[in-house]
Amino acid sequence: MLKREKEPPKTVKALKNRAQQDLVNIQKSLAKFGYFDADLDYFVDIRMDPVIVYVKVKLNTQYTIGAFKFKSDPPNNTAVHVLEQDIKRVGVVLGQPALRKTIQKATVDSINYLQKSWLSFCATV
Repeated sequence: MLKREKEPPKTVKALKNRAQQDLVNIQKSLAKFGYFDADLDYFVDIRMDPVIVYVKVKLNTQYTIGAFKFKSDPPNNTAVHVLEQDIKRVGVVLGQPALRKTIQKATVDSINYLQKSWLSFCATV
């Protein structure tokens, strides 16, 4: 809403549509920081001139990482087992906030580690 403050919508309905879309964007932003269940709402006060939009945000629980598990197929892959024993290797610490960027980076780092381990294994065979 603030980004487009200089371009006010022509109707209250259009303003409400913009506010609803902003709530979607705010929800996505909060999820990046581990707030996946935030409650958002807005109120358009048409008694004011100019009209005022109030946004209510209740963060609720910030989710934390309780587990970061790997599954190998076939089972008992040594490289996967090494990762399971030391998830800090890929930047994961249990109990830390479940930040989207942390989880995405850990996933990529895990894949890279496993690829390198597989190439090392292939080179020794």
